[in-house]
Amino acid sequence: MAWDKRWLDGNVYTQGLVESASKYVPEMKAKGAQIIVAMSHGGLDNSTYSPSMENGSYYLSKVAGIDAMLIGHSHQVFPDKNSTVTQFNLPGVDKVKGTVNGVPTVMANFWGKHLGVIKLALNYNNGTWTVDRTSSTAEASSIQNAADRRATRRRRTLSPACARGRAACACHARASVVARVARRRAGLRGKPPLADAGGVA
Repeated sequence: MAWDKRWLDGNVYTQGLVESASKYVPEMKAKGAQIIVAMSHGGLDNSTYSPSMENGSYYLSKVAGIDAMLIGHSHQVFPDKNSTVTQFNLPGVDKVKGTVNGVPTVMANFWGKHLGVIKLALNYNNGTWTVDRTSSTAEASSIQNAADRRATRRRRTLSPACARGRAACACHARASVVARVARRRAGLRGKPPLADAGGVA
């Protein structure tokens, strides 16, 4: 709100993270939700809580009923055992396991550079699902490293035609034709531009 106050003031109203979660988590539970994942653009800050604080996810993690969190804003990687960033070295934040006050949490960098993955270990008992936090894991995996690994595996498993060059390989020939047709339909000519992965901070 502060960034666009001149346009939004009096027209848009917001609530704090804790206030919103404290209202809606019980409501969701009452309507049948058993596992709740909170998504917050804010990072972590353990200074005195305020509904307007920019990085309130530290306090969001303390709201009862939240099983996992996806956080952002500060363009960092969490979990990261080597991180020296202040917000990941707060009391209750485990930068190795990827938990904030016991809640599995990820922050996946920016521009799609990382993929945040939370694997929730679930227990089912008497018709109810619950999260086993001690067996759940969180990680932020580099997309670049994953792309490099896929490229390396692909090079290792080239067909004989691929090994002689892409032009001789039917799979690459088909892919090339499909790409050219798609570019023509989009009104693009010449060499394809370099791709840039977009992402959410």
